[in-house]
Amino acid sequence: MRLAVVAWLLVGCHPYIAAGYDPSAAVHGPLATTMTAPSAQSYDAAIGGGARDFTVELGLHAHEVSSQSFALPSATMTGPRYLTSSASFDVTWTWLRWHHLSSGLHAGPAAMMLLDRTTGAVDWGKGVRYGARVGVTFSIVTAFVDFSRTAVGFDGGVAQGFSDVTGLMVGLELR
Repeated sequence: MRLAVVAWLLVGCHPYIAAGYDPSAAVHGPLATTMTAPSAQSYDAAIGGGARDFTVELGLHAHEVSSQSFALPSATMTGPRYLTSSASFDVTWTWLRWHHLSSGLHAGPAAMMLLDRTTGAVDWGKGVRYGARVGVTFSIVTAFVDFSRTAVGFDGGVAQGFSDVTGLMVGLELR
């Protein structure tokens, strides 16, 4: 039975892994005051699978990471005070395929973590992530561009209220 489940996961559901870089993330709302690191970048990684036109994906997103993000906090700290990351569970519909090109729409629930590096306090937000993507496939590799928006609400802490993070991720997917 286990072998059948593993075979279905590996063959029947078209599994994939993806990773990308977001050179143009923008933050709006109360969360914007916590994410002001200069020269910081955002990164995404995902695993997923499903049928040809519909897939599910678990994504992990590190927002505004810089070389100082993981340095020990000090009185003369030059890096960001807060670290922000999110996770999402998206359902994707690939609605157009033409030769090597494809496009799709995705949406799903998201959770965001805001860590204060100086105190260790963690605030959690919940919301939704949605977007659209265009890809070019060659063999088992797809180069893609994904525009997404994560709308999230925090019940308390420094980012209390509604915020959103938008971005344009450029990445590769391996199927």
